[in-house]
Amino acid sequence: MKKYKIEIINTIMVVSIIMSLFISISNKNFNYFYITFIGLFLLSLIGGRIELKPIVDKVKLALNSNTYNEIIEELKIKINNCYFLYTKKCCLIYLIMFYMRNDQAIEAKKLIVNNTILKNSPDLRYINFVLAVAEGNKENIEYFSNKVLKLKFNRYNKQKEQTKKLLEMLKNNEMDRELYESANIPLVKKICLKINGEDVHIESLKVEKEMKVVSNIKECSKLRTFINGLLNVLTFSSLFLGLTIIVIKINKVNTITLIDSSYNFFQSLWILYLLLPIPIINVLNGLDLKSKNIKSKLNFEMGVVFSIVLFLFGSTSIITAGIYSDDKEYLYELEERVNVDFPDDFEIVTQDQTGAKQTTSDNAISKYESVVIINGDKLDNFDNNLWKDELQTTDMLPTFFVHMISSYEKYLIYCINDKEYNPTSFHSDYEYVVIAYDSDNNNFLICEFYIK
Repeated sequence: MKKYKIEIINTIMVVSIIMSLFISISNKNFNYFYITFIGLFLLSLIGGRIELKPIVDKVKLALNSNTYNEIIEELKIKINNCYFLYTKKCCLIYLIMFYMRNDQAIEAKKLIVNNTILKNSPDLRYINFVLAVAEGNKENIEYFSNKVLKLKFNRYNKQKEQTKKLLEMLKNNEMDRELYESANIPLVKKICLKINGEDVHIESLKVEKEMKVVSNIKECSKLRTFINGLLNVLTFSSLFLGLTIIVIKINKVNTITLIDSSYNFFQSLWILYLLLPIPIINVLNGLDLKSKNIKSKLNFEMGVVFSIVLFLFGSTSIITAGIYSDDKEYLYELEERVNVDFPDDFEIVTQDQTGAKQTTSDNAISKYESVVIINGDKLDNFDNNLWKDELQTTDMLPTFFVHMISSYEKYLIYCINDKEYNPTSFHSDYEYVVIAYDSDNNNFLICEFYIK
């Protein structure tokens, strides 16, 4: 598990982005997605740099002291034990650089060939050029020399200058003594000496892309390989499939506000439990492969991660059960307290905020928020003594609720303590109810709050 921290974190980040996307779609508010995406991007960027900082300090120390063996071993360990892909990529580049300086060009070539995240890295263009010269690969010499010479940052100036000198040496078949003296890569010195006609041995740098060799490979038949791949695809798709079903289900319901949208979304998350068998089967498949001594980390790791994710998100239905309610009794009780008649045929969703910690600059603290959807004709019979065409005051109302009802047409505020309608002043610790009606969606929005 410890060795594959990057894969686990990347999977969690992808899952978080997918989850935030579907929450945004269901709530018709893409702020969730933008905030999650930007947050994860910053976490990856800042976290990677923080994680890399101790390594950078050791790299600088090794460069100043010209001792490479110790830093090479540390980099090899760090590559398999880091949390962020950015850290792994930088450590690979550092390791390749030290391999080249330590006269281990073949090891550097192996890392370049077998790590796709290093593809097109500008920090490796000069090294790739040197390797191409050592191999006598004219096509790669031309390709990478052009790439190096197109680098724009000042830190590449020395590499560009050395590239020009190497090209000139190859063209004139004459050693550049200044390049030989200044080169800190043994392979460059060998190239210089060889061009000078000296008998210098340059080891073969031909490296084939490594295949994942696993023990007992014969036991993993083509059918089993197909099943392993299929399970991984199904496991990765399980969350996406579950959220798709949830969104389709929610879209069949006429939601009006964030309250009822959230209610329908959270109450539908139990559907993710139905897909839990897929990653669980993948976990069992991974354990079976391990028992047969067949390396297949992806099946087990992916199965564990998605099992946890599906379980946690599916459990949200249980967690939010006490927060949201569709009990009509609440409206009946409110009807008696406020002495206002509501239609008989309706649907209601109430969000209980009494257990939530509210951090707000408002003096108004919300207790209950409800959306009441009327099943029937639009209402047009309002007592003008109670209902107003606009809010008389908004200063002491919950700010978010004022925004929600800004386009509504009828309003009523009631003080529960002194039984006053549409009060012009508000008192600390008094409880109030604000009710708004919207004819377009034929619904009421209700908020119970108190002044802190």
